[in-house]
Amino acid sequence: MNGPLSLNTINTPFQSPDDIPEDKCFSDTFLESQDLENGSIQNLISQREYGLIYSWNSSCSNKLIPNTFFSEKADFDSWAYNGQFSPTGNIYCCTSKRQIKIFNTVDPFNWTLQRFLTTDDPFWAYTDMDISPCEKFIILCSVDPKLRLATVENNATSDNMHFDSISSYDEVNADTGIFSVKFSGDGSSVIFSTNRKSIVLYDLIKRQNIINLQKAHDDDVNSICFLDPEKENIVVSGSDESCIKIWDMRCLNSDGSAHGVLIGHREGITHVAPHSNGISLISNSKDQTLKLWDIRTITSQKAYIDFKRSHRYQTYFDYRWEDYPLRNYRKRLSADSSLLTFKRHTVRKTCIKCYFSPLFTTGNRFIYSGSCEGNVYIFDSITGKTVRILEDTVRVLPPEKKLVRDVSWHPFIPLICATSFRRKILSYSFL
Repeated sequence: MNGPLSLNTINTPFQSPDDIPEDKCFSDTFLESQDLENGSIQNLISQREYGLIYSWNSSCSNKLIPNTFFSEKADFDSWAYNGQFSPTGNIYCCTSKRQIKIFNTVDPFNWTLQRFLTTDDPFWAYTDMDISPCEKFIILCSVDPKLRLATVENNATSDNMHFDSISSYDEVNADTGIFSVKFSGDGSSVIFSTNRKSIVLYDLIKRQNIINLQKAHDDDVNSICFLDPEKENIVVSGSDESCIKIWDMRCLNSDGSAHGVLIGHREGITHVAPHSNGISLISNSKDQTLKLWDIRTITSQKAYIDFKRSHRYQTYFDYRWEDYPLRNYRKRLSADSSLLTFKRHTVRKTCIKCYFSPLFTTGNRFIYSGSCEGNVYIFDSITGKTVRILEDTVRVLPPEKKLVRDVSWHPFIPLICATSFRRKILSYSFL
């Protein structure tokens, strides 16, 4: 033998003859950048206009990308799971297994604790949360059949809301868990997904279901979102069956099938997030990739079913304890319709999230994600290259003890906050 065999040459049950070489993954290389002696916005604009600088890092947007660890906040009683800035950036809400902390972040570098809630209610942990567009409420879910609605204001009492749609199932099942929840654009309803393969559009005012898709997927639906955050027409769902489905809530198919499917991931989807253009979205997956999509490349549900029947590509490895067996396999599915694929980060242990960078400061150009080893990865959606890796400064702990599950980029300043399994909120800024 000349050397060790590569996964690209070994024939396994999870590889197909029509798999094609991966020519859409450039995140192994970094976007070129170098320190500038004079980095003020005014001088950058002046030099650029006179043609004195040409590299991408001379753009103003580069100066709005966090590059340095800034501080750690919010000591929790257990792993920090969720954390998000509000649309204006004036509020940051974060959760652990039994605690909810809401910070006033009007001064983004000097937070004040606005509200603190403790409960023994969640079965495991708060699996997801969202802040209402009006910034007066937060909604949370856990691995049980209840949504929890709480007010943001200090000293206000929480409002526990029963998961009324449980009565619409064939039988009442206390094992029902809600994995993901998002407010609609006007805040009057929410969309959520469950471990019982269902998607529910719920009216918060009437406290009743608007739509209940009981068999939306063939496995747990880990993540849900509105494609256009300002509307509730188009819904995107990601499931452990390895596909992303697109639903038009205005005209659902009579057979309950999705209006389109995005094929490309080999393992379950942990998170989906929309672009502000209402066309693009990104997804994190247990196959250790992040993908960029355009919904105009969707295929039919029938075509997806036929492809999955003829291609055995999902290993069903347990990402909580095991390494992904095809981590180094450098080919993609022949039906992969994604625009770009990003690697480097590790998606294990829990459903790690990803998002587009803010519209106001970066034009949604960049994509960022948490990771099992405790880093925050920033990728470029245009070139597909890695922009920056924000590392946890604590190095004495094993990587999985520093896991970053959720990340949030302030809408108006270069500040990224990450929820860490070190029971902290880590913040990174541009210095």
